[in-house]
Amino acid sequence: MTSPMSCFVQSRWGDCVDDPSESKMREVLAELDVPDPEHPDAWLTHESGWTLSIFSGGSCILSNSAMDTGPQYLEAISRAEALQLWIKLSRGQVQDMQSLPWKDGNAPPFPKKSSKYSNKHRLRRPWHNNGNSLIALALKMTPSAADSPVAVAEQ
Repeated sequence: MTSPMSCFVQSRWGDCVDDPSESKMREVLAELDVPDPEHPDAWLTHESGWTLSIFSGGSCILSNSAMDTGPQYLEAISRAEALQLWIKLSRGQVQDMQSLPWKDGNAPPFPKKSSKYSNKHRLRRPWHNNGNSLIALALKMTPSAADSPVAVAEQ
C-alpha cells in the first residue's frame, strides 16, 4: 500500500513529481536558470491546496485555490530561499511561510513610467496593444474589393 501524496512539484517544462526529494526540488529550481520566457516558473503544490510558484526572475507567488486565499507574492528571493520555502510547504508548514512580508497580488505593479519605454514611445510601435495591432494594420492596408483592378475597370 502506498502512502497518500502530500505534495507534488511541477517543473517549468511539464515534468511532475509526487513527494519530491530535496535534491529533486533543487534540480527543478536549477531549470529556472535557463532563459525561457514561455515557461517562466515551476511550482510545488501541497495536498492542503497551497501552491508556491517560483519564477525565473526571482519572485514567487503563494496561493490556495481550495481556500480562495491569495495570491500573495515576494520579490527578489534567491534559489536557496526558494528551496527553503518549497521544503516548508512540502512539510505543510504554511504558517511559518505566512510570517514573511508577502504582498497582495500576483506580481508587483508595473511602473507608471519607465525610463526606457515611455507611453509615447509605446504608441509608435504597432505591435503594442493600442488598437493598432499588426492584424489591424494589415486589415487597413489590405485593398478592398472596390479598389481591385477588376472593380475599377468595371466602373
